[in-house]
Amino acid sequence: MKHRLLAILLGLGLFAPAIAQINEEAYEVEAGLIRLPVSISGSVILRECQGCEQFTHRVTAATSYRINGTRTTLAQLKEVLPQAVAAGGIFVVAYDIETRNVTFVALDI
Repeated sequence: MKHRLLAILLGLGLFAPAIAQINEEAYEVEAGLIRLPVSISGSVILRECQGCEQFTHRVTAATSYRINGTRTTLAQLKEVLPQAVAAGGIFVVAYDIETRNVTFVALDI
C-alpha cells in the first residue's frame, strides 16, 4: 500500500511542472464569426456568437495554423474560409494569457 501511494505521489509530482506551465485560453467559434488576419503580423477578430462581444488578438510569426489537424499556412487557411463557412466549420483560437497573442488557429471542417 505504501509503495502504491508513493508511486502515485511521485507520478503527480512529475506532472506538476507541466500543469503549472499552462498559460493559454481558447475560443471556439463558428467559421462565419471570425476575421482572419491580413498578414502574419495582423490580428484575429472573432465573436463567440452573433450578438456577443468582439475580441481582437494579435498573431505573430510564431502563430501556427491547422486545418483538420494538419499544419498549414495562413494563406491556405484564408483560401479555405469560404468553404468552412458554408460547411459550418469551427475554429479554435488559442492565445497566451499574459501577452494575449494568438498561439494557434485551428479549423475543423
